[in-house]
Amino acid sequence: MAYVTFVTEPPMKNDRLMALEILANAPWLKGLAPGLPEMLANEGRLERYPTGRWRQAAGDPGRGITVIVDGAAALYCQGSANQVVQFTQVGPGAAFGHPLSTGSTWNVTAVCIEPSLLLSISQSSIQRLRETEPDLLAAVVRLAHLNAGTMLRQIADLIGLPARQRLASSLLQLGKGKGAGWIIIGQGGLAEMIGVTRKTASQFLTEFEREDWIELGRNRLKVLDRSALTRVVHGGEEAQAPSRASV
Repeated sequence: MAYVTFVTEPPMKNDRLMALEILANAPWLKGLAPGLPEMLANEGRLERYPTGRWRQAAGDPGRGITVIVDGAAALYCQGSANQVVQFTQVGPGAAFGHPLSTGSTWNVTAVCIEPSLLLSISQSSIQRLRETEPDLLAAVVRLAHLNAGTMLRQIADLIGLPARQRLASSLLQLGKGKGAGWIIIGQGGLAEMIGVTRKTASQFLTEFEREDWIELGRNRLKVLDRSALTRVVHGGEEAQAPSRASV
């Protein structure tokens, strides 16, 4: 992956209100001090990023939390052989980072895949706010727990589900909160996320479109029938799958 330089746009008048609404509905803040969403929305730095802009790169200096207020980002990590792969894609409401880590570098690369509004809350801000609001510690621990749970489910799918079911599961996760809206992702990115070749991913996607479960576009898709994809995940939809030799 290569760096591309873009100009970051300043926040707009209503961006702070959007950030507050997102945080007010964040699962990692539910049931805690009612003033936490407003505290974090006011403390964080809001920036608008164009498509293709890197929010952070693995190994770069930095600590804290990034919240996606609007838009979407692809997240990448580096493997044992220094391979860089996309492991997920996140949209509004997603939060990631390591606010309590003693390390000094990011462990994932985040690239905006559509125009996005991001709220960045530094580790120093979190440490300072904890002095006046003890619930903030519980919030960031809960965020780490929720994100770890998501990663463990993804690992369990990679290990325990056939490729067709893995793809259906990934489509359901990517489509959460989208309704019938477009999901910005190419077949190569999907193939990386579920651990198959692009050819195999394309064969399954074509099948799903033929069944009217999804609609395919250029580097994007829509989920049309979540119930059918859920049945696929649980093994309730049998169809001819590509041979294992192509996986």
